[in-house]
Amino acid sequence: MFIYPDIYIGIAVRKMVKESEKNETNEKSGITTWAKEELEKINEQRRQALEQKGKFPFITIPEGVTELELLSEIPQKYTDQFGKERAGFIVIKDGEKYTWGVPVASSQYRQLINIIANGYLFTNGKTRIQVIRTGTGKNTRYSIKPI
Repeated sequence: MFIYPDIYIGIAVRKMVKESEKNETNEKSGITTWAKEELEKINEQRRQALEQKGKFPFITIPEGVTELELLSEIPQKYTDQFGKERAGFIVIKDGEKYTWGVPVASSQYRQLINIIANGYLFTNGKTRIQVIRTGTGKNTRYSIKPI
């Protein structure tokens, strides 16, 4: 029985491709595992560095409704990387403390100041608020209400 060389080569190539796909899958899972572990290390180092300075990581408000606890601490004002003045309110989400950077020249800031100024009571040093975010990019809008 004679096997044509091109058929034999084709079978050998298919075997090699399957073996290389297995190796790629193993390499991808290995590199993925490494990347996840590395990311956890970086996040832990960042968290510890911020704790040592007495600061908290910044929170990102996702699109939709988010419930936060606003702490009764005077917000620290700072300038962001674009030169805009912001106020860093300290909030709690899911038991973790975060800094919420709110532009001073925004309706968000006015809404927060109104909630505080209109006497919404801080129970145990905090008050619960509901942040509703709609849109993305320049079309992002926030609505803040006390709960």
